[in-house]
Amino acid sequence: MLHVLSLRPAVHLASRPRRLGPARQVPIAHYLELLVDGVPLDRLVAHGAGLVTPLQGWWLLRTSPVVDELLGRTEDLRLPDGFAPIRYLEPGRVPLLVGPWDDDIHDGWLTARVTIGPRTATWDEFRWENGGIGAAEAVRGLPDVLTFERSAYEATLEAARARVAALPEVVPETGSWRDDERIPGVPAGLERAWGTWARLRHRGTGHGGGLR
Repeated sequence: MLHVLSLRPAVHLASRPRRLGPARQVPIAHYLELLVDGVPLDRLVAHGAGLVTPLQGWWLLRTSPVVDELLGRTEDLRLPDGFAPIRYLEPGRVPLLVGPWDDDIHDGWLTARVTIGPRTATWDEFRWENGGIGAAEAVRGLPDVLTFERSAYEATLEAARARVAALPEVVPETGSWRDDERIPGVPAGLERAWGTWARLRHRGTGHGGGLR
């Protein structure tokens, strides 16, 4: 059975208290949902509620490596962490859902193996990653394999970089990690400058080109 992958802009909101009056809902992460046959992945999988995809505004420089991995162009995903790319996952695995607050793998990432064939693209070997704290957990709610028609799958993901770059900024008062919290590898006081540089660098990667 062939499935259809699509992307849709979404926002993760969090409640922030006020001195007077009710709490307000503020955006924490603007991202592109991964939809399988029109249903967001976080709704398909058990325990996916509250998670977002790595195709999001504050990951920025990480979008291109993740897209390249989803397209089968690399099999050793290394994500920028401050200024130093590091390997979070075993070679051949790619994150599909991550936490909305930061990139801590110990919070649980939904990952899969991606295989690109002559006519199809498949996701399989789904599991929850926890950074090596105990065994990786099995995934409930998804079939063992998701298979997509290759040309449509690739066209959807090729558009992801530009769509992520066009997502709204998260303003500092919401507590966005990119703006007002410490970022590993970034000197204190330069978080906002790093965020600006990251967005400009991300927009300059070009269509179909990953970061090296």
